[in-house]
Amino acid sequence: MKVEHLDTTDVVKETIATGVPNIGAKSSWEFDFPAMEKVLTNEKIRVTYTNTASEAMTLFVVLEQVG
Repeated sequence: MKVEHLDTTDVVKETIATGVPNIGAKSSWEFDFPAMEKVLTNEKIRVTYTNTASEAMTLFVVLEQVG
């Protein structure tokens, strides 16, 4: 799994996480994005996930505005 911060033109500004392993179904990861990276209006967070297990894990992405 890879997590990237994209600018308003979809160019990668920063790679936040890379090489995060697939830990299998019924498992989860939690990342604290507000503490790591400020995402401005119209910028994006992209999560790339490749299933390598026999059963895909469920992926939830929650972004919160901290102000």
